[in-house]
Amino acid sequence: MIRLIGCTLTTLRMYIRRKGWDITDIHCSVNMLQEVEPFKTSIFRTVSFGQPVTDDQRERLLWVAKNCPVAKLLQGEIVIDTHLSGDTSVPAGTGNYPPSDAESIQTTENYSSQL
Repeated sequence: MIRLIGCTLTTLRMYIRRKGWDITDIHCSVNMLQEVEPFKTSIFRTVSFGQPVTDDQRERLLWVAKNCPVAKLLQGEIVIDTHLSGDTSVPAGTGNYPPSDAESIQTTENYSSQL
């Protein structure tokens, strides 16, 4: 969540600087909740400013925060495909384990259902 906070603050500071607004004090807090059934992760983020901001600024700053690169990444569906490899030079998403035969796929699915 530290990356989300850092990205939010950096993106807001860049936007504020470009607009020439006199907003120097920005706070961002994040909390996360994970539910088991159905499995769901919720991220709660609050941004506040040490100086007064207009309604127009507030609306635009909320849009900028919601669209920082890390927030956009976290809002989409995320699939993590993990492989193991004994070779450190192989590119991400490749490797020699697990083998992609039907038995290995079934074993992985059985293991997943036990979690």
